[in-house]
Amino acid sequence: MSAHLGRRALLAGFGVAASALATGCARDRNDRTLTIGYLTNLTQAQALVGAVSGSWARALGDIRTIAFVAGPAAMEALYAGTLDVAFAGPAAVVNGFVRGKRIRVISGAAAGGASLVARKGLNIKSANDLRGKVVAAPQIGSSPDVALRSWLLRNDVASTDRGGDVQVAPLSNGDTFQLLRRGRLDAAWVPEPWASRMVAEGGCERVLDEATLWEGGAFPTTAMVASIDAMDRVGDRIHELKSLFEEDTEAMRRPDAAARANAALAKAVTKPLSPAVLADAWSRLTFTTDPLEGALTKVAENMGLIGYLPPAHAIGGLVASADDLRRMAAKARPT
Repeated sequence: MSAHLGRRALLAGFGVAASALATGCARDRNDRTLTIGYLTNLTQAQALVGAVSGSWARALGDIRTIAFVAGPAAMEALYAGTLDVAFAGPAAVVNGFVRGKRIRVISGAAAGGASLVARKGLNIKSANDLRGKVVAAPQIGSSPDVALRSWLLRNDVASTDRGGDVQVAPLSNGDTFQLLRRGRLDAAWVPEPWASRMVAEGGCERVLDEATLWEGGAFPTTAMVASIDAMDRVGDRIHELKSLFEEDTEAMRRPDAAARANAALAKAVTKPLSPAVLADAWSRLTFTTDPLEGALTKVAENMGLIGYLPPAHAIGGLVASADDLRRMAAKARPT
């Protein structure tokens, strides 16, 4: 597959969003409901706890929270005007920015927490060992998908759509877990808590913690993103959410934070994580408001390497400047 076709495949999921830009901008400016999208993963623990426990609604008043299965879908909704704020992985955020530069990262959220796991007994230790294997990653264009494909290419191995011999299967994390247990997949690049759960309960071993591929071990997992339209329309409300989010991020360092996140996860997906899985997954995550801007640039480079973006595509302006944030906070409520 050519780089152009690879990019077309990635952006296909944004087709609806592209045609809906005008709809998003046409949203009633008197609509003060703050609409927030998030994923039910530990990598979005602050949003997960805030949405599921109701603490954000109690603190902010008129809000609506929507759970998504993957970051690209949340970014599509942000562009379409369905959301004002979204929590998503860096690849989905970078791709959303490149489409029209109508979004800004207003805060970091989490770093770390993604791994390559493989079924025990396959003796997979390197990229070369994945030749002829089927490897899963969540949704084309997701951060694990980009991490997997770029890691393969940097190790002189390619996916089948690029003429190589590693089949990359876009599957939900839940489906991946079940297929690995049944022996119908060989490996997967997944976020927490799925990686730790696949090791503890899915007959897998951890081949590679993605942190080992990044300088200092820090790579962005989740960012808090707002649309330009929403920043202009309800900037004061987004500022309130951002301030609350900073408090919630600090709270993620408390001893009871993992248990609170697990309780919210159980309420969202009906089953809590086992203590062992929770401890392992939590130990691999860092909750931070730092957007890790330099690492976002590296994500864009990886996307260029695998043909999801033009090579060396600049993402200047993706992270909101101090002036952007001051203007957002100063937006007056309508009288």
